[in-house]
Amino acid sequence: MIGLVMAGGRGTRMDTPGEKLLLHHKKPLVLHVVDALVRSNCFSSVIAATSPNSPNTEKLLLENQIQILRTKGADYVED
Repeated sequence: MIGLVMAGGRGTRMDTPGEKLLLHHKKPLVLHVVDALVRSNCFSSVIAATSPNSPNTEKLLLENQIQILRTKGADYVED
């Protein structure tokens, strides 16, 4: 089974500037999510779906050797 992290949203509900998955608590939030999926030993691989809304999140994921899937960034369901 593949673990999928939806990491391409604008995060408008959080009402803060910048990419929300880059917010830090010891490390960026998105890496906490990826690490939890990897440590669960439930998934054969973990992939993050990114979009034009999250260029810095995508860069961070690639730097950490996380496979990405680029989406259009239209909305949660379509992506």
